[in-house]
Amino acid sequence: MLLSKACEYGLKACIFLASAKPSIKTSALEISEVMDAPSPFTAKILKQLSKAGIISSNKGPKGGFYLTNEQQKQNLYTVLVAIDGDQLFTGCALGLSTCSSQFPCPVHKEYALIRDRLTKLMKYNTLDKMADSYQNGEAFLKSLEISV
Repeated sequence: MLLSKACEYGLKACIFLASAKPSIKTSALEISEVMDAPSPFTAKILKQLSKAGIISSNKGPKGGFYLTNEQQKQNLYTVLVAIDGDQLFTGCALGLSTCSSQFPCPVHKEYALIRDRLTKLMKYNTLDKMADSYQNGEAFLKSLEISV
C-alpha cells in the first residue's frame, strides 16, 4: 500500500465527516466504529487533522469532530499531505535521496508518470465529491465480508 495506515484512516474519517451535515459533531469513537479502526489511533489522527485545520473540533459533552462547508471542499491531496507529508508526490520510488531527472533511479521515468497522475487524482477529488459517492452507496469506507 502506498499510504500509511494513519493516512488511510484519516482520509476515510474526513470522507465520513464530509458525508454528515455541516457542523454536525461526531465522536472519535463513532468515527472509528464506522471505519473498523482502533479508537485510540483514530482519535490521535483526528487531533492531528484538527490541529492542521483540515477538520474542526469542539471539546465537551456536546463536542466532537466536524467539517465546515469550506473544509468539505478540500481535496484529498491536502489531507494526505497533512498526515504523511508530500514524499509520495515528490520522492523517489526506490527511496533514493539523490534521484532526479539528472540522476534518475532505474524506475524514475515510469514512476514520474504515475506520481503525476496520482497527484492530479488527489488534487481533483474533494472530500464532498467522495462523500457523495459514499452517501449514494457507490463507495464504502470499510471492508465488506463477502461470502462465496
